[in-house]
Amino acid sequence: MARSRSRRRPHGWRRVTETLRSRRVQVGLGVLVLLVIAGGIFVSEALKATGALKDARDEAAVLKEQIVSGDVNGARATLERLDRETTRAHDASDGPLWSIGAHVPIVGKNVDAVRTVAREIDRITDDALPSIVDVADQVQLETFRPKNGRVDVAALAAIRPVLERSNRVFEEAEREIGSFDPGSLIGPLQSPMRSTQNLVTVSASAAGAADDAARLLPTMLATDGKKRTYLLMVLNNAEVRAIGGMPGSVAVLTAKNGKVTMGEQAGTRKVGFVKNGAKLTKEERNLLGSSLTKDMRDTGAHPDFPRAAELTSQIVGKRLDRKFSGAIAVDPVALALLLGGIGPVDLADGTRLTSSNAAQVLLNGVYAKYPLQAQKQDDVFEQAARAIFTAVTSGRGNSQAVVKALVRSVRAGHIKVWSKVPAEQKLILDGGISGALNRHPGKTPYIGVYVDDGGSTKMEYFLQMKTTVQATRCFDDRGQEFRVTTQLSSLAPPNATRFTRSIVGPGLYVKPGSMRLVVSTMGPTKGFMVEQRVDGRQVPLSGGELYDRRVVRGTVVIAPGESVVIVTTMRSAPGVDGDPVLQTTPGIRPNGDEASKSACS
Repeated sequence: MARSRSRRRPHGWRRVTETLRSRRVQVGLGVLVLLVIAGGIFVSEALKATGALKDARDEAAVLKEQIVSGDVNGARATLERLDRETTRAHDASDGPLWSIGAHVPIVGKNVDAVRTVAREIDRITDDALPSIVDVADQVQLETFRPKNGRVDVAALAAIRPVLERSNRVFEEAEREIGSFDPGSLIGPLQSPMRSTQNLVTVSASAAGAADDAARLLPTMLATDGKKRTYLLMVLNNAEVRAIGGMPGSVAVLTAKNGKVTMGEQAGTRKVGFVKNGAKLTKEERNLLGSSLTKDMRDTGAHPDFPRAAELTSQIVGKRLDRKFSGAIAVDPVALALLLGGIGPVDLADGTRLTSSNAAQVLLNGVYAKYPLQAQKQDDVFEQAARAIFTAVTSGRGNSQAVVKALVRSVRAGHIKVWSKVPAEQKLILDGGISGALNRHPGKTPYIGVYVDDGGSTKMEYFLQMKTTVQATRCFDDRGQEFRVTTQLSSLAPPNATRFTRSIVGPGLYVKPGSMRLVVSTMGPTKGFMVEQRVDGRQVPLSGGELYDRRVVRGTVVIAPGESVVIVTTMRSAPGVDGDPVLQTTPGIRPNGDEASKSACS
């Protein structure tokens, strides 16, 4: 058997190997040093660019106020300063070195984030804002003040190209800047990125709303000379419904050639019960009951406002022998905000409604003043609606304050609009005025919590609602688990038990002074419920489905001064890994709702 011999390397081989290893280490250290130096340079430059962007953000806030107030000369001067700041930020973060830096490990994401923000903000300043300022110079806010019920739609049509272009620029900027997760950036960049994303999102939303309005108003105000008829729904939040409040008073609005007039009005007594007034789908009937087909007071229990408006229009239309092209819903919270712009209005009984007392008078005071006098209560609502409508459409008050009140009301869900015309409704759905449930969520998990009165009371004037959503787990299939916590509190005083029956109800369903609430918690599309607990006690997952979304419904009773906490655990479908979006019943008081970031981010 032959003896194996190991091959011996030359004597100098070890020295060569050690030399190569040493050189590799030196090269590695050199690259690391270069990366650290490059990273330091980029971070330093990024912070400089961030400083310029902060200055630009401050100037942008000033510019917005100047445009709204009509200070065109001031706006032009501010725009020049803003342009200098955004150009400085863009120049400081542009060029081949920055393109390379975007691919440097560790710091590359931060470099790319600053570069993207600077580029997009500069593009907004160059491509959108100058035209907006020019339009503000040509068309003042006062141009759109209604005169004798008529809106100058021609002026709106004239500025539509600018609004359309600006909307496109803001949309692209929102998409580019929104692609970064602030939490993944270095500490000093996280807060500026969040505030910039928020500013661009709000601006893009405003630009989109303006563009939609410019396209919607000419057709909805019937500038083609063909009359349109709309249903005005005045919601009563004191008897809460999923959409905000019970439809307690309605009016017929007519639009033609840009002019809007109010005609016939009716309360719940006049409309009454309408047999076969509307039709429901099987899942709607199983979940919400059949009263929505005949009683307009219950149509607001449907959490999807377009559907609630359609049902209400069908019932009222049969009673009043009308066909409606759409519907507008407002509540006393919105009316109070509008009064801040138009000034007080007086009612026939001597009541003066102001921005500070309107909600209290209409949602509580009227029942104490006219106990068990339903017709007089209806009269107050009808008179208030007509007086405020007349004041707004006549152009009374401060235009800027009225516009701010409208915007604030829409954002808080106190004004909603539905159109029966599909093309118009599509534009409405794109904005924040539709009150619609989302049916095309993609990767976004939509979660809803909706509250309905179950005691035939007006005690929800004292209701405080708050819901928080916490994404707790991300699964391998990119689905998520959520913990949804809803706290419902009664702010009613201890002596609420002695309130008039017009407020506490007939006592058939709940003790006087207490609230009986039906709470519907809606999960994401194609998701499922895990469990629900009320004040820590697990309850059955009863309910149904609506639009392919699981709904858990339960009833709670809240005595004066007490609270109930409902915690629901739910999961999204696989791949629905975006940030959760929460939709809730708008309250008389701000809800203070909160939703966390995605658990998969």
